[in-house]
Amino acid sequence: MKKETQLIKKLKSTILYKKISYQLKMFKHRPRLILDSLFIRKDEFHKSLNMNGSAILDMNSDDRKKYIRNLVKRRQIAHENDFYNFPLLYINVGKNFSQYLGRKVDENDALYFRNKFLNFLDNENIWKDNNIAIELDFKNVNSIHPRWACETFGYFKKYATTKQILTKIKFSNISQIKMDIIKHEIKNYRHIK
Repeated sequence: MKKETQLIKKLKSTILYKKISYQLKMFKHRPRLILDSLFIRKDEFHKSLNMNGSAILDMNSDDRKKYIRNLVKRRQIAHENDFYNFPLLYINVGKNFSQYLGRKVDENDALYFRNKFLNFLDNENIWKDNNIAIELDFKNVNSIHPRWACETFGYFKKYATTKQILTKIKFSNISQIKMDIIKHEIKNYRHIK
């Protein structure tokens, strides 16, 4: 009996036993750690980018440093992805401006909308990159008058191409017909100096 306990004590003190016990302790955390690090998330607040506290408590110092370094790197990439794909400004057109869109509009309506919501785009420097600058949500907008679309969005052709305008301004919750009207009006706009 004494020999067995002495043997167990010796075994516990060996490096092999420590490695095996560590691996067994970490075995319960491995699937979650592997799944979390498989993909770079587009959303910086995704749950896979949260720190796994129970795993950190069971990790040795080397694995803990590697885990934290990897987590920080994945968070930074997700933050950059999220930042560059997130519009600077969000406008609910259906809520803020819908009374003008369905009726016969004139240039003053388009000018009012452009000055109120898109004024910051009237700058040559903002068109130098292709990042989204504004998201216009067309939920609950019943119709768009072509002249309004032409004067509102076509105006920016003095700075950019049609493709650049449609990249810089993100249109959401918009039907294909309304989007086609906007594309057509931007494409055919002629800026008069």
